[in-house]
Amino acid sequence: MKKGVTKDTPVIIYSSDINAASRVAFVAYWLGVDQVKILDGGFNAWQSAKYTTAKGNVKPKAAKDFKGNVPGRPDILISTSADLLAAQKKNPDLVLASTRSWAEFTGKTSGYSYIKDKGEPKGAVYAKASKTSADVAYLTNSDGTVKDPTKIFADWKKWGITPDKEVAFYCGTGWRAATAFFITKQSGWKNVKMFDGGWYDWDKAHQKHPSQYPVQVGDPRDKSKVKILD
Repeated sequence: MKKGVTKDTPVIIYSSDINAASRVAFVAYWLGVDQVKILDGGFNAWQSAKYTTAKGNVKPKAAKDFKGNVPGRPDILISTSADLLAAQKKNPDLVLASTRSWAEFTGKTSGYSYIKDKGEPKGAVYAKASKTSADVAYLTNSDGTVKDPTKIFADWKKWGITPDKEVAFYCGTGWRAATAFFITKQSGWKNVKMFDGGWYDWDKAHQKHPSQYPVQVGDPRDKSKVKILD
């Protein structure tokens, strides 16, 4: 509210990185802001269109009241690994979709300097999105705009990620997953969520309680190529 944003304020978020913009947008959407938009292509698209830019800081007038419950959309967030287990218990058919790179997904790399261990939560499926831990190259065009979602969804369908299911996207710490979340929401998917804790939180939980938070390493489609750590 210090920035003057209430439930009724239209909010447009942009960045040079769609994941950063999506991450901020997710927070606003979770809080309950009615109109949350992400500028497709980000600041580069704005400049390429030769729209006006300006320097300096804008000082907004603080709002006195958010005008709604906070959070306004609690159902879109699965915060911790314990919360994920609870969600899976409630719906055993929940699809846990990793937007991490194939190398991360199959346990060849953790993808992060501050995460030592490799692998994914047991039962996770591959939502093709990124080539590294710092991009969503399979979701965007070379100019940073979002690709035709039908092509994205065709890849995901091979792994059982479809709009008729409850789907929880995750990555390492919630940036890439936020982009996938909004692409599906924009396309009308009704029951999508983000597992915010991601691999970072699951790995920590696994270290303390390995049997409760098992890890898969390898390609889960082939039992001879996947190893379960529990």
